[in-house]
Amino acid sequence: MGRNFKHSEGGPGSMREYVDNYIKKGRPMDPETKNTIHSDQWDREDYNSILSEMEELSNAEGELYKHVETGSDAMEDMYFGLVKAMPELKDPKEIRPTYLINRAVMDEALTLKEYDELRLYSVGDDVSAGLSCVTMEPELETIFDKLAKQQEKAQELEQMMMQMEGMAGESGDADQMMQEMLANGDEKGAQNYQDQKARIQEQMDKLAKEMQKLADQIDSGIEDVKPEVREEMRQAMNNASDQADNLDTLDNAWGMDQGGLSRLPAHKRIELARKLNNDKFRRIAQLFGPMSRIAMAEQQRKVNTARQEIYDIELGNNLPTVLPIEMIGMEDEMGALLFFKNYIEMGLMQYKMRGTEKVAKGGIIFCEDGSGSMGGDREVWAKAVGLSLMQVAKLQNRDFMGIHFGGPAEYKTFEYTHGKDEVIAKYKATTETFDFMNGAIEYAETFFGGGTDFVTPLTVALEKLQKQHDEDGAVKGDIVFCTDGMCGVPDEWLANFKETQEELDFKVYGIIVGGSTNSEPLKTICDNRVCSIQDIASGEDVREIFRGV
Repeated sequence: MGRNFKHSEGGPGSMREYVDNYIKKGRPMDPETKNTIHSDQWDREDYNSILSEMEELSNAEGELYKHVETGSDAMEDMYFGLVKAMPELKDPKEIRPTYLINRAVMDEALTLKEYDELRLYSVGDDVSAGLSCVTMEPELETIFDKLAKQQEKAQELEQMMMQMEGMAGESGDADQMMQEMLANGDEKGAQNYQDQKARIQEQMDKLAKEMQKLADQIDSGIEDVKPEVREEMRQAMNNASDQADNLDTLDNAWGMDQGGLSRLPAHKRIELARKLNNDKFRRIAQLFGPMSRIAMAEQQRKVNTARQEIYDIELGNNLPTVLPIEMIGMEDEMGALLFFKNYIEMGLMQYKMRGTEKVAKGGIIFCEDGSGSMGGDREVWAKAVGLSLMQVAKLQNRDFMGIHFGGPAEYKTFEYTHGKDEVIAKYKATTETFDFMNGAIEYAETFFGGGTDFVTPLTVALEKLQKQHDEDGAVKGDIVFCTDGMCGVPDEWLANFKETQEELDFKVYGIIVGGSTNSEPLKTICDNRVCSIQDIASGEDVREIFRGV
């Protein structure tokens, strides 16, 4: 992967090189130079803006500052390193010694492939860069803990440099006085100041050696812990990349267009990111990715294997559809040569085919069992199935409804409705209408944890399909019913349900988690279309359902 950043012309540098250059040039420190990544006024304004909006970033910066005095600036450096298109390290001689430890950390970070991978999410995206910094903060604490001795020595070195600058000032004053004495003919007075200047220079030379020795110790200490620093930084960036990838996957899982989350205002993205930044949503994202790919693959397979009908004649070379008349004459050599000539030139008469499978226009309804036994991994898996079915509905331009159900009359609904000219996305929980993403999050958060009642969710689903049929004349809807248990239903209700099913022409698919496909009444409700789920680590067991809806 090509790098899109550059080091400063001074290279990575070392503390010894810094000190040698300082001694040689004799140039005073710039007390304001704390950041190690080049930034301008607008960069800093952007950082302060996201810092004020993102409480988590402000807290993370504060926590790092508690660990190390240069922590606030180290966090700002990391943010610039992630968000800027071409972050550039400052030359070491432009930075205060105390902050050169920050530079060593950033220099190590910028050399890692994990840094490049994380920047795929963060470049130009202030919220993503801020969230990555928040995620990395604990590892940054560990890194600066490992560099604590070097940090103390860097502070000591800075004190020495300040002392050196004081001596340089005294030496300059002595030289000035010596020149004045010589101008006035006072050779004895001039000699005194010359002796004073020599003593100061002797002290400066001694201090310079001490500074060089201390710089060597700092460099050696940094080199000793560099493998540990590198490993911690890798872990920090991997964690941040995982979070960014989960948010990116969840962006798609909640039915938004690719990159839809990134187009939201910063404060809304931050609010949503807070809600999504937990173990449950990360596990849903991990399952949704491969499961949605299975769903899309099965949809494609369904299209490719659709039944065909003849509706015209065309020229081509598709042998299965070539007209029988073209085969006449194949018995003699000239006829065979003519056939192959027409085959190569795609000039054979063949039937023009089109699919006769009609794409269902009714909605897809997913009923998810929210009883206590469906908690944990089963709940996460079921929600990944529901979100994958929502993607199928979106692909087919169909309505989607998710129904969470528990005991009698205990349910919440989640709707995704397609308009004729544009997608109208709205999510509902019972009677309340939610913002698109908030509603989807509400969907994933909902879990009753009580008993089980099949009648309530199936009655709600039936009412939805009936209303859709009455309003739009839509038929061929699908209900997918996911449960891990058995529940009795009244005979009269079941008879009415099947009668309405025949009228509205919809299918019911069953998913029994850890149970038998012959479980009743699920088998009858689903017309024997029930799959049993033994492995909740993937979506392989529900391929047929993804293909059928």
